[in-house]
Amino acid sequence: MKTKKPETIVQRLRKHAFEPRSYSGRGMFGKSCVGVYIARGDEASVRDAERIVGAVATRDSLGRGTIAYWPSIEWPAGEDENHD
Repeated sequence: MKTKKPETIVQRLRKHAFEPRSYSGRGMFGKSCVGVYIARGDEASVRDAERIVGAVATRDSLGRGTIAYWPSIEWPAGEDENHD
């Protein structure tokens, strides 16, 4: 599989109605990567996001939902996290 640029991954997630955000998960020591918030119990959305990204996500519970994130995909420098 051809490696995609982080900017391209963020754009594809947005195109498919996800709201990408920067996230620093456990053991990342402040490094930010691409992540998406998933509502509790929405396993289908996790699978869709993984298909779009082309990799299995790491997950952290956020209480009412989950953040699916990819530690190997650094959040793009200069990318606006709150893009409309």
